Amino acid sequence: MARAVAQVLLAACRGKHGAAALVADPGREARAEFLAELAEEPRWRALAFEDHKVALGPLMDGRKGAPKRHDADEVAVIGMLALGPH
Repeated sequence: MARAVAQVLLAACRGKHGAAALVADPGREARAEFLAELAEEPRWRALAFEDHKVALGPLMDGRKGAPKRHDADEVAVIGMLALGPH
């Protein structure tokens, strides 16, 4: 799936009008595959996710059954990657 998502993003960014994308990832195992696929585009060979702290308090979490709110002070570290025209 990671390679397929990367291919779609590459196609959109290479399109006639170009595109931009912000990719967020909590550190999934397929991140290396995703970056390897993006490296097919010469200008993105050295891409890396940058870690950012994200407040989870206002977000809903539905991964474990019924959605629930996070604690107000709960944070997560999420890798962010910006793609598109520079």
